[in-house]
Amino acid sequence: MEDKKRIKALFDRYRKGTATAEEKQAIANWLAQLDVPEKPLPDELVERFAVRSLQQLRRKLEPPAAVTKVRSLRYWLSGAAAACLLGALSVFLIRHNGQKHLASITGQPALASLHNTPERSRLHLADGTDIDLEAVADSTVILDESTRIYIHDREVRYESRGATASIAEHTLLTAPGQRYRVVLPDSTRIWINAASAVTYPVRFREDLRMARMSGEAYFEVSRAANWPFVVKTANEHMMVRVLGTSFNISAWQDSDTLQATLVSGSVALKTGKTSGWQLLKPSQKAIYSTRDHQLQVLAVNTDRETDWVYERLVFRRTPMKEVLEKLSRFYNVSFEMRNKAIYQYTFTGTFEDKPLKKVLDYMQLSSNIRYSTLTKGKKTIVELK
Repeated sequence: MEDKKRIKALFDRYRKGTATAEEKQAIANWLAQLDVPEKPLPDELVERFAVRSLQQLRRKLEPPAAVTKVRSLRYWLSGAAAACLLGALSVFLIRHNGQKHLASITGQPALASLHNTPERSRLHLADGTDIDLEAVADSTVILDESTRIYIHDREVRYESRGATASIAEHTLLTAPGQRYRVVLPDSTRIWINAASAVTYPVRFREDLRMARMSGEAYFEVSRAANWPFVVKTANEHMMVRVLGTSFNISAWQDSDTLQATLVSGSVALKTGKTSGWQLLKPSQKAIYSTRDHQLQVLAVNTDRETDWVYERLVFRRTPMKEVLEKLSRFYNVSFEMRNKAIYQYTFTGTFEDKPLKKVLDYMQLSSNIRYSTLTKGKKTIVELK
């Protein structure tokens, strides 16, 4: 037990950056036996290297010759200590800078919560493992012989071959101020807005494709006859059913309305506990209230509804409350109101690839709003007055 605590404490110090030079060298020497470069690994993945017994590790790291070859391994950990600590988690072999990544993932599917926004964007795997997407940019994760995940330039792309691929679910959760795109094995693309989450299977069932989401996401569903694609929002307040189309869904946890905007194709949506389906046409938006369970359909400009997908911000006489909510998610800032009358304002402007200061300066020039910024820890606060 003391050995287990000692080793666990060592990895905790490594993650926090408080490990001594001798301790860091011990970890580096051990990783060198795994044929891993000296470049520092993502914090949460380091400990994964030391999570199985020697016998389990050798068995797991014997992939087919077509994938890669792994040398026999030696541990710097003592046998007794390793046997005590190892055996609970998955094992990762990581090679950085475009080289192959080998990931041996085991365990039962575990559905991630869609309500907790992470500080850093992450990919939650079926066994409970979390991958820090910011730390493993330009990487390849091999889940098994038939499934790989390619991570590059804020895109997570799945490649699944054969019938042996797992149908376990993954969840991609984005941090405030960050947006990611997922490409599923059927070529469906999902843009995930900041502070949002989408859960999807690694491989779809033969009769149905389904995803669940919270926050905001834009879908380009690959067309496939007799293979419907269904999207459910958190708490299943809204369900959208399509065969092949492009649409945007907004389902923020702090909002009492859900919105679905159709860009192309056709969709059918069902809200609340109703049994009927509402059909949408291109350039229509459905707005559902979770308070009074009313549904209304409006004609809209889809460019405004999907501006975030293209890293743009488009406002046309937009209520200030909605403007600030959008800016908060887009730039990862918080707003504090010194003048409540500001909520009565509307705002018009288009911003493409502009820093927050440019947006606030324009807002200040076009109205009597004044602003100041301060930093509290890792958070930027904007005071409006």
